[in-house]
Amino acid sequence: MKFSLAQSLVGNLNSIKNAMKAQQWHDAMRMAHSLKGTLAIVGAEDLREIATLLEYSCRDEKAEEAEKNLAILEQTKEQLIEALNKI
Repeated sequence: MKFSLAQSLVGNLNSIKNAMKAQQWHDAMRMAHSLKGTLAIVGAEDLREIATLLEYSCRDEKAEEAEKNLAILEQTKEQLIEALNKI
C-alpha cells in the first residue's frame, strides 16, 4: 500500500504538470482534486490545502498561481514519500 500511494503521488504530480503545460485545465483540475483526496487520506493536511489551491487555480485557469502551488507540492513530495514509508 505504501509504495502505491507514493507512486500515485509522483504520477499525479507529473500528470498535472503535463496537463497544465498542454493548457488542459479541466483535466489538471480533476487530477488536483484526486490528489487532494489522497493527501487527506494520509493526513497530510498542509499539503491537502495546497492541493486545494492548485485545484482552484486550475479551475480558474490561473497558470502562474497553479505553477506556484504545483512547485510547492513537488518540493515537498520527497518528505511526504518518506512519511508514507513510515506508516
